Amino acid sequence: MQIIAEGGRYIEHGTNNIGEYTGLITGLQKCVDLHITNLHVEGDSLLVIAQVAGKWQVKHEGLKPLHKKAVELAKLIPTIDFHHIRREYNSYADSLSDKTLELKMNWEK
Repeated sequence: MQIIAEGGRYIEHGTNNIGEYTGLITGLQKCVDLHITNLHVEGDSLLVIAQVAGKWQVKHEGLKPLHKKAVELAKLIPTIDFHHIRREYNSYADSLSDKTLELKMNWEK
């Protein structure tokens, strides 16, 4: 695994699914900006991963625009795949989330 950038976006009011989609969109946008052409996305939100991979429908109206944006960005990356991983194997992402909640602000490095 190669870490190109990391960061967090603080969302004061929103569901976990909104946070998961926001993180995915932010990461995909960064990859597009950096002209990444081959990307393997791992996420511990089965809902988000399955929806973006086209396996599940998006029923919640509030998630539809986020899903649309994520899919649009994913289409800009020539080779991309999405893989669900269990939360206990995603401690690095959880640590970034914890840092963002602690800071209560957006950050990037």
